[in-house]
Amino acid sequence: MLHSSSGTWSVVRVGNELFLQSGENFRSSPGPDYHVYISKDPAIKDNDQFGKAQIEVSRLSKPNGAAYYKLATDDLDSVHSILIWCKQFKEYIGSADLK
Repeated sequence: MLHSSSGTWSVVRVGNELFLQSGENFRSSPGPDYHVYISKDPAIKDNDQFGKAQIEVSRLSKPNGAAYYKLATDDLDSVHSILIWCKQFKEYIGSADLK
């Protein structure tokens, strides 16, 4: 795998809104078109598992460190993982399961 990501993610509530937060320890390899997705499927580990069940949250705002991404859903029971995906090359970069 040429590209990768590591670090922690969490879901934070601010008032009535939910956000994904990448931790200070988040790191990803450089890439041209990284986007953040949420999925109802857990344990996504490669291109073959990345399917139509993913919901795009936002373009990855920065490759390293903490950032916030507003979620359009408030149904966390249907969100089991967070993924980083390169749209330009249709390539899996990394994922984390929500606990």
